[in-house]
Amino acid sequence: MVRRMEKPDDFEATLSGTLPKLPAYLDGKIKLFEFNENCRHGAYWFFTILAELQTESDESDDGQGFIHNKSYILDAWHEHRLFGLQMCKTESISKNHPPLYGNPNTSHVYPYLWANHHAGEDCVEYAFPLFCMVEHAGCRENWPEGKNSIEILWVAKRARGVGLGRCMSNEMGCTSVSHPLPAAVKFWCKVGFEVPTSIDKKRKLGNAEM
Repeated sequence: MVRRMEKPDDFEATLSGTLPKLPAYLDGKIKLFEFNENCRHGAYWFFTILAELQTESDESDDGQGFIHNKSYILDAWHEHRLFGLQMCKTESISKNHPPLYGNPNTSHVYPYLWANHHAGEDCVEYAFPLFCMVEHAGCRENWPEGKNSIEILWVAKRARGVGLGRCMSNEMGCTSVSHPLPAAVKFWCKVGFEVPTSIDKKRKLGNAEM
């Protein structure tokens, strides 16, 4: 059985108020969550990721994108290695993003957020359009030499430039990136991650690490 990765005790506190570039009405607390943490809604968020990736691929000039590597995402989801950031619901968010009830198998896409208005109690209702895939599941004590690596960090194009990628990378408890894309090396160095000395410059998995 795969053990889930534990969050640091002060995770919520360290994330509070760290994204000033977001619109003011997005004023909820930001929390780390695992996409497969809840058996009922875990699949919902998995297919929400795929839908966004497919949209980006369809809108690209060459039809490329990380959607073509969806089997890696499925593996990470199944093994409890796939994480995201949620925003807790507030009056301000509800006012700007009123429920649009429709097909319960389809997510509602808002600027900067995915929404699941069919979420039950203690389920994630608002999530940022991103995901982070790590190399090892379980708590820190189970990581080889106490270290873990980020394999993929993806942020949807419409939500880039506000610090979500940096926020996610800073809070995962990892110190390195195992398979960075050439275009993302500068980003990883900037946030202080260990980057492999040998990078495959021909490797292309879409705009995954941004």
